[in-house]
Amino acid sequence: MLAKNIGAFALALIIAVIGAEIFLRLLVPVEIFQATWFSRGVHTPNDKYGYVFTPDYEGMMRHADGVWYEPITLDGRGMRTAAGTDNPTNVLLLGGRSMMFCYGVADEDTVHHVVERETQSDVRVDAVAWPGFNLNQSFHLYRDLVEPEFPPDLVVICWYLPAAPVGWADAHTDLTEPQEPPDAAEIFHFMDDLVVSSDRLGFVGRAIGAPVFRSRVLYGTVRQAGLAESNIDLVTGAIRKRTSGRQDQRARAEEGTERFRTTLTGLRDYFLERDAEVLVVVIPNGARSAQWYDPMMWIVPEGIEVWNLHKELADSLDSREDFLANLHYAPSATELIGKRLAKRIDQMLGSR
Repeated sequence: MLAKNIGAFALALIIAVIGAEIFLRLLVPVEIFQATWFSRGVHTPNDKYGYVFTPDYEGMMRHADGVWYEPITLDGRGMRTAAGTDNPTNVLLLGGRSMMFCYGVADEDTVHHVVERETQSDVRVDAVAWPGFNLNQSFHLYRDLVEPEFPPDLVVICWYLPAAPVGWADAHTDLTEPQEPPDAAEIFHFMDDLVVSSDRLGFVGRAIGAPVFRSRVLYGTVRQAGLAESNIDLVTGAIRKRTSGRQDQRARAEEGTERFRTTLTGLRDYFLERDAEVLVVVIPNGARSAQWYDPMMWIVPEGIEVWNLHKELADSLDSREDFLANLHYAPSATELIGKRLAKRIDQMLGSR
């Protein structure tokens, strides 16, 4: 009798799982199920960077916080299209991650398009910034994909730090070639041409590996386990932070600042040798106070002008109205940032 009951339960469970899998596949698109920020096809595997944004991609951006299937078009390099054509002066906006990629806004509302519209100079403006790509990677993307056809006259290095200073050691490196991510499968997986972070899976999902992504039911199950693991990590991490001592944190901060300074020094030398002017702009960060960057200004090496636009616009940007999708710039913010950049660029080009 017991064996019969167990068999009936197992059969019912199998039928329920199959039914749930069919239901999810028929009615819930992968973008919604995975809560991805882009429609499928936006990413392509790449040996050098792990993945790149797909050239000539046409799709949608979506996020519960104010981004309702906003169309996006990438050019033949996988970048957002350059602004202006056949102009005598090239302006490059380098770095800034998804902030300067301008996630969530229409192509014409991106910062570099606003700069081109608002400037009084005859310029062509290009932005080399991909979500998730740090300043070092952005520089190599520029060399690989942009430099041959776009030698810049002015380079605006966009400084955006999403984390505390101790994280710089992970976020910035020197100008060595980026390598394929070690154990890439442990970092991300491709699912329907979308990169999905393995951090979502937790220990159980990472142990199972790629098969997790072939089943909606299996993925959803291990995802819940992963969320529980993340919450435990938050608690234990806070405890470790309190008990690890300030000396260890100070050493990590010193390492990180030195590596970031090395990055900026390398960029300065590279572009000055090619007769380009260089400006470092601290771009607005909606999660930080106006004074947050003040103690860090010394990190910028001599020979580079630095402009703290974050501090200048702190009272002008409202976190509720001027930001969307986890504090990315809304069109009102890109308009304000672009106008300020255009004015500064005019000043620099006019003094040449």
